[in-house]
Amino acid sequence: SPDGKFLMKIGGQGSFSFPIHCVQCDRYLIVSDSDEHCMKVYDRNGNFQYKFGKQGGGDGEFSNPRCLSVNKSGDLMVCDSWNSRIQVVDVNGKFVGKFGGKFGIKGSSLGKFDSPWSVAVSSNDRIVVSDSSNHRIQVFE
Repeated sequence: SPDGKFLMKIGGQGSFSFPIHCVQCDRYLIVSDSDEHCMKVYDRNGNFQYKFGKQGGGDGEFSNPRCLSVNKSGDLMVCDSWNSRIQVVDVNGKFVGKFGGKFGIKGSSLGKFDSPWSVAVSSNDRIVVSDSSNHRIQVFE
């Protein structure tokens, strides 16, 4: 609550291996579970609904996903950290698009990533990515 009162917990023993981030997307809470290379989806009451993604470098596959953000279209942007890219998926995990790099290929040139850690959408709808191993922030339109 705004005054710091505990409201609920999501998950419990065995629910997550290494949860990194949680965002609200549509009517769900979506958690990136980095060590399981997937997103776990909960309803607003904290009840598990489903998960999507698996380890790999294909579209809709992840390697140590980190922070999440929701874009202006209502799609989920995932920092696919060890694949050095941002993937965009819908709330069901259906692949929409990607940018930054190809499977496992790190880059230091502009527009490429080496371990993107977090992604945000600014008030003017730009996409801001912390490109951690390149020691920079990149901004996209």
